[in-house]
Amino acid sequence: MTFRQNVITMYIHSNYNIITNKIFLFLRNVITKYILSNYIIITLFCLAQPVQALEFYTPIEEGGLVFGRLNNEESLYIHDTQIQTDSNGFFVFGIHREHPENIHLKLKKHHQAQDIILPVKQRIWPKEIINDLPLDKVILSTEDKERAHQERDLLARLRNTTDYTKIPDTFIRPVPEATRISSSFGSCRILNNLVVSSHSGTDYAAPLDARVLAVADGIVRLAHPDMFYSGKTILIDHGFGLFSSYSHLNHILVQENQSVKQGDIIGFVGSTGRSTGPHLHFTMTWFHIRIDPEQIIHFNFSTLKSRD
Repeated sequence: MTFRQNVITMYIHSNYNIITNKIFLFLRNVITKYILSNYIIITLFCLAQPVQALEFYTPIEEGGLVFGRLNNEESLYIHDTQIQTDSNGFFVFGIHREHPENIHLKLKKHHQAQDIILPVKQRIWPKEIINDLPLDKVILSTEDKERAHQERDLLARLRNTTDYTKIPDTFIRPVPEATRISSSFGSCRILNNLVVSSHSGTDYAAPLDARVLAVADGIVRLAHPDMFYSGKTILIDHGFGLFSSYSHLNHILVQENQSVKQGDIIGFVGSTGRSTGPHLHFTMTWFHIRIDPEQIIHFNFSTLKSRD
């Protein structure tokens, strides 16, 4: 995937310089965008400062995972939250399925800050219409709502802390025996003519007891025997805010706090929880932000890292 060669306008504001309109226009004109195969390097020229480089290796789009790099003396923020970087300055962050048309970042160096505004590619999400479902599949009882709410809180707490220390280089598909994608990420679900939610992950249709693999190295944070929506469920921390979850399993082979390697068999496809047939509901998140699993699988970050 390559970026279209359209001009990105970035607005740079310095809290330590008074920039006149003429100087601002000059700075904007000297911002340079380089297209190098699958990634973009945006160089920021700042008044009275050394040249700095903020690199993005993947598209900036709704439901996407952004992979990029900073100089070691720089730090990057979203809404005053610092983005974690590894020892080489590489970072990741997720973009919500329904993100506004621009994303606001803040780049800091030596207690000086620049505001950056970048366009977010908007996506058109499909609709999934399912009718003639039993009423209890669409409208929950008070008891079921409370249970589902408690389980959402548990998952949110687990996704709030990330301890694994390496950004994965690649992600693999979790079900080698999957016959097709039965429901894609981000689709708007309409059940019995009621809009209920957007699909939080990707559903892989597969035979009962097909192998489920860890998509990358990580640590198991949850191995739950019976969640209301997702049945037998596994949550893996891949570091730097990246989590994968595996739902509706028939059997679980791992335990909480267990380390796993990419390709390890962690369970088998089932139809537990609120499921109408054997499949894996697979979810990727950056902390609480759900991202498109199929978008991540297409990238090889180790290759991008080597292209300095």
